[in-house]
Amino acid sequence: MTHLDPAYERALAAFPDHPEWHELGVERARELEAELFSRSTDGDVVTTERTVDRPGGEGAVPVRVYRPPGLDEPAPALVFAHGGGFVLGTLDSADDLARRLAANTGSVVVSVDYRLAPEHPCPAGMDDVTAVIEWTVESADALGV
Repeated sequence: MTHLDPAYERALAAFPDHPEWHELGVERARELEAELFSRSTDGDVVTTERTVDRPGGEGAVPVRVYRPPGLDEPAPALVFAHGGGFVLGTLDSADDLARRLAANTGSVVVSVDYRLAPEHPCPAGMDDVTAVIEWTVESADALGV
């Protein structure tokens, strides 16, 4: 029994050696993701690395702020939580997409490097995203949004 849409199965048939992500262990899936997705250095989008304190003194959440080129006035903000089901993903694996979001929408994108399961069970990752949303609102003037 398959869990894939038939159209997707046909597309995957063109790649017979593709890995079955659901059969990989967490560590191997993370290694493969790092091989497939890397940080982009292209484009005029300006990035800044920041950290956001977690509530209750539980450390800090790394974030990367993306500003579109030529942005001179306040812009919309977009808090971006990369894909990966709260198990996979990093700031670097989502870098190209975050850059394109900033450039194509004219928004300041705040990308969240939330904690991953299983090392950090639910709701740790969601708590990190919530903390970054709150920080973005509180820091709107400083972020130019």
